[in-house]
Amino acid sequence: MKKLIKKGIFLIVPVVIIGALFIFSNAQPEAEKGIPLEFSRKNTFDRKEDDWLYTFEINYPNTNEKNNYIFDAYNLKYKESDEHYIPAYDEYGKESYRIKPEYLSFSNSIKYRDDVKNINEYFNKKQFDREITNEDLSELRTSYIDKNYLVDIFNRTVTSTAKNTAGEYYNSSFIGRVNQESTDSTLPGEWQATYILDFGHIYDVNIQFIDKNRNYLSDKEIEKISSTEKSILSQIDTLKKESIQSQKIVAKSSKNTTNKDLQTLMEKLQKELIEN
Repeated sequence: MKKLIKKGIFLIVPVVIIGALFIFSNAQPEAEKGIPLEFSRKNTFDRKEDDWLYTFEINYPNTNEKNNYIFDAYNLKYKESDEHYIPAYDEYGKESYRIKPEYLSFSNSIKYRDDVKNINEYFNKKQFDREITNEDLSELRTSYIDKNYLVDIFNRTVTSTAKNTAGEYYNSSFIGRVNQESTDSTLPGEWQATYILDFGHIYDVNIQFIDKNRNYLSDKEIEKISSTEKSILSQIDTLKKESIQSQKIVAKSSKNTTNKDLQTLMEKLQKELIEN
């Protein structure tokens, strides 16, 4: 465990978790699209219920350093949860306060954080460079994450093709989010867009409309959706597909009229990715 000390407060963060987003952030400070980087990566994403993305990645430095193995899961839909936080402790080991994470992940989950820590420490110790079996994980201790699944996602990762060229947004954050308040008095609420990148390529753009009561339009029963809401969901789906297909954030669909607040949201997302 690593302790970050500030004014008598100890922020406890697993070393292997810190690396999840930034382990090779300094390997090549600036990268151009299509130019090989100074390291390569193999990774797998699995889509799960409620907009969770599970991921396993292996980073291969072009040096004598060890490979870096990272397992985690990220939620692209919900902004906060009482079950997710980063604990800070005082000098006596007592929890002093809880820090809200910017994004929900297994590594900041009460339920899963110990499993993630154990998994990442185990794989970084073993340095597997081949397909594994359950026997290889006999010494690994997990409470909630199934070992059969770990074997499966790791084997799909280690046998996948390594990436070593940057996508359009390699210099951007791995994950990011923007919000836009609705300016339509008949549609009070908030628009939200969250992206996740795969080696600088857009892997997913999760777009949500959240009403004034904090209900998500995507959760609404189909028979209770109005014609306006159906149009919104259609626009969201189109913008998402066009952005992933073109590998650039599309602010206004060429196929239909885009809600002005949704367009503003996507323009903010464009700016977020370009400037980060």
